[in-house]
Amino acid sequence: MKRTEWNIDEPKPQTLSVEHGFWSGQAIICIDGREIFQRTGKLWDTGLEHRFDIDGVPCIVRIIHRFMSYSYELWVDGKLK
Repeated sequence: MKRTEWNIDEPKPQTLSVEHGFWSGQAIICIDGREIFQRTGKLWDTGLEHRFDIDGVPCIVRIIHRFMSYSYELWVDGKLK
């Protein structure tokens, strides 16, 4: 599984990570090592958008399906990290 991490400064310093299985479609999102979301395998993984709040600050994690790859985005309070 591929792991992507971001350091978030707002509202307080934290680390957000996404683990994503290219072939399995499994996805796990964690904040400071604590799991906040898990998707089990998906036969045809077309990507993911998961919305959540960190201490009242809106966040979005996107797994974007490209032709033969994926890209990963984190939006915090409307800003791309």
